[in-house]
Amino acid sequence: MENENKQYVISREMYKKIKSMDREQLQVFATTIYLDGVKSVETTALDLDKLREDIGAIKGIGEIV
Repeated sequence: MENENKQYVISREMYKKIKSMDREQLQVFATTIYLDGVKSVETTALDLDKLREDIGAIKGIGEIV
């Protein structure tokens, strides 16, 4: 899992901007970072019927009929 250790890097320029932000601006900034993280880990739902069908097609693994 290579992405587990990936860090959000803040440049010196961004650091200076953050230091000058008021509470409301910082809250918007932090929320944006959070929502970007949520979007990056969203997954699609599994189609269990399709999964069962695909596994069932494998000889020796599928359901006994």
